[in-house]
Amino acid sequence: MAYTQLRTATFAELGDYSYYVRARKEASFAAHKTDLPPSAVTPLVVIHSNSKELSLDLIQRSLARFNEEDDVFQDGFAVGGYILVHFAQNSLVSSEAYVEPASDRILTTISDYPCPEGLVGLLRERSLQLLVSEGPDTIPEGPYFIEGQDIHQAWRLFPDHLAAFTAAVIPDDYAAQPNTFTTLRGSYSWGEGGQIAVPSKLYSQGSKLPLAGVRVSLKDNIHLNGVITTLGNRAYAELYGRKNASARYVDRLIAQGAVIVGKTKLSAFAGSEIPPCQCIDYFPPWNPRGDGYQGPSGSSSGAGASAAGYDWLDVAICTDTSGSMRNPAASHGLWGLKVTWGAIPMDGVVPACEFYDSIGILCRSPGTIERMVQAFRTVADAEPDSGSSKPPTKILYPTDWYPLENPDQQRLNEEFLRDLERFTGTQHSKISMSDEWSQSCPEEYKGVTLKDLLATTSEQLNRYDNVHNFDEFRREYKERFGKTAYVSPAHTQRWEISEKVTAEEREKAIKQGIVFRKWASEALFGNDSSVVMLVPQGRPGANYRDITTNTGGFGIPGGPGGPAFVISLLGVPQIVLPIGANKYQSRPSGREELAPQCTTLIGAFNTDLDLVRLAADTLRASGKPTELLTGRYAFPQRDPNEQGERGETVGVAVL
Repeated sequence: MAYTQLRTATFAELGDYSYYVRARKEASFAAHKTDLPPSAVTPLVVIHSNSKELSLDLIQRSLARFNEEDDVFQDGFAVGGYILVHFAQNSLVSSEAYVEPASDRILTTISDYPCPEGLVGLLRERSLQLLVSEGPDTIPEGPYFIEGQDIHQAWRLFPDHLAAFTAAVIPDDYAAQPNTFTTLRGSYSWGEGGQIAVPSKLYSQGSKLPLAGVRVSLKDNIHLNGVITTLGNRAYAELYGRKNASARYVDRLIAQGAVIVGKTKLSAFAGSEIPPCQCIDYFPPWNPRGDGYQGPSGSSSGAGASAAGYDWLDVAICTDTSGSMRNPAASHGLWGLKVTWGAIPMDGVVPACEFYDSIGILCRSPGTIERMVQAFRTVADAEPDSGSSKPPTKILYPTDWYPLENPDQQRLNEEFLRDLERFTGTQHSKISMSDEWSQSCPEEYKGVTLKDLLATTSEQLNRYDNVHNFDEFRREYKERFGKTAYVSPAHTQRWEISEKVTAEEREKAIKQGIVFRKWASEALFGNDSSVVMLVPQGRPGANYRDITTNTGGFGIPGGPGGPAFVISLLGVPQIVLPIGANKYQSRPSGREELAPQCTTLIGAFNTDLDLVRLAADTLRASGKPTELLTGRYAFPQRDPNEQGERGETVGVAVL
């Protein structure tokens, strides 16, 4: 008789924390070594030692280190369970050996290993049983659960209190195909609320993979094998269901050791939906900064909220078409990189506008962005990685966008510009792109102003692709379900506007976009990879999420000639960096709050890593913080009564 193996999921409560007991078996004990019933779930702590000396000090130091280094481990793992001390032969086995553990691995323990008296007291006090093993074959250090005789990883469950995720994902240990995922049962499949499961950081220690153990979320327009891509629209999720392959970029992340923990919310179709009234199919995420009632910005709203709100998440991967990463980066006070157009393959990412679409990276540390960029450097890269930033030969200051209307925002931008000049020894040069275009544009465009060129290029491309990339979706949905796919009123209006753009106008826009890119590379950057430009980004103060906006359609700040569209059209990399905060009197909290302030740098094609390092090195050289916090404040708070060198009150509003 044939039997069907049922999928099961085990959850455990240990102290104040909840855990998912991973289905995959890491190893098993010899049957006579534990007296646990088959259904029992018991905590286990694995400790490695290069020596063969078993001591109380070894156990205490290891437990203290686990508590300090790992947010999954807790003291409860060392109470009422087992401690396994493994003595390695010669040296510890590399963690790379544990990526796909043998399901038939048997750990044979030594029954008569001498135990010092001091350690006996600890074991009795904590009701622990000690197991000892030796040899080259073991599992990584850290917290585990024993279920029957089998050892399983412990994945801690963290609440998604900011409603940033559409799905918590875990490896599908029942799937025949490797690197297949499934939604965490009992959390959510594609809806609201839930918990995100993350593995112990200790499991990846010792691995040589560049992204080993890095916890990553994916924007929900990026395919993940075995998981639904919602695209922020319930009808889209209903029609296409679970994917049978991941995006190429995601496969590369996994191969480099990254841990995918969930998919984050976005405005429908990676467009522009603004709370409180425009986001219909999914509740918009909460922005943790300031009073907690600021808009999350989009379209990568969940990516921004999760990176700014959860210290258990290392990096949020998203996309940027016309500001989808840059806007949330500024609203949440985060580091963000819009990767050079075409530098990372977009296969398996739902397209919005192919001429603009790029991968975006959001996180709290420039070092994390460096790791993400370095992991994708290839032997074909033009130059070896020097490990340090390259001083620019020219710093451009575009008068098309500066000065900013808000004096405090302008002051922070100017302060960073001065810091950049001091650090690099290069003075900035003012430039008017409009004037430069008039003087040096191709002959066939003489008499066409830059404003007119952009008006028939940047928005036209975005509009045409945004509606027609989903022609097939609308048709297939109606054929299958006999009804029209629901789309929010805001996005319906967006599509109605976009329908007016013809295929001929799109072709003209593509041609003009290529001309503009080539012109900018020569006229602005001089085909020089060491030229950078300062570009403003973000709002100067409060942006309440409970205020109804009349912005319909696209609503891209600055319109076709603004920084968002122009930089997308150029295709160059752009680094968003937090430079301070502006004070505002909050209506919801009734107290003074801080709105994060950011600026950006752009450079020539494929200078992503140089831009990240230049921005970070400039801040460090001027004594400004580069590592960001989660929650209300992006920056560490100092005593408001502390006096700075120039006598002013020091606080995060003036960095």
